[in-house]
Amino acid sequence: LKFGELFQKPKGLPFDIELEVTSRAKQFDIPQFNLHLANLKLRGQGQRSDTGFRLRAVLPSTPLKEVLKMFGVSKRLGPDVHRGKLGFNLEINAGLNPEKDLRLTLNDLTFKAPKSSLKASLKIDHPERPQVRFNLQATKLNIDRLFPPSPSDTNTSKSVNIQEKPTTRSSASAPSPFTFDGSITVKRGVARGVDFKDLKLSVSANEHEVMVKQGELKIFDGS
Repeated sequence: LKFGELFQKPKGLPFDIELEVTSRAKQFDIPQFNLHLANLKLRGQGQRSDTGFRLRAVLPSTPLKEVLKMFGVSKRLGPDVHRGKLGFNLEINAGLNPEKDLRLTLNDLTFKAPKSSLKASLKIDHPERPQVRFNLQATKLNIDRLFPPSPSDTNTSKSVNIQEKPTTRSSASAPSPFTFDGSITVKRGVARGVDFKDLKLSVSANEHEVMVKQGELKIFDGS
């Protein structure tokens, strides 16, 4: 199975879907489904009725090394992505008009690697006018080992100044309407060779502006 440079399943690696369906009147249920791709095993259940659709799925904490072999983009990812483990709970709820009445919730997302450990959650409502809420908490986060900088990237600065008052960036065009609220906290991390700790960032955005409501960061050189 191959899709250009994006995806290629090597011979011998499993890829199968098991689906159980029951129906009655105006409703059908999916008591159980299983997606098996390499060592990744996503399991869940769903329900469709005259009021909408609901899907729940769980991915137990799973090593990513085997799955990433199938994706071309994996060559640009760092060693800790390949050595990491990912898990999450996914829930999708849709009304009779999914374009307006759709909610995607990603809870208990965990990623653990030798130099990174984080938990995150994500909620997206209303595809016509997306409302996105995001939260990420990391005890350690080494961005360089997740997404290595290209050879042309250089960063010699050892100081950062983040304003703790709202900042605004106006848009000259008329993008699709959306709202975004996100927060990030990192106890200790590395980015472009710079060690930092106690990162706290809170951001809101819509189609007209981006506001940094809070920004705190401590930089140290390890000496």
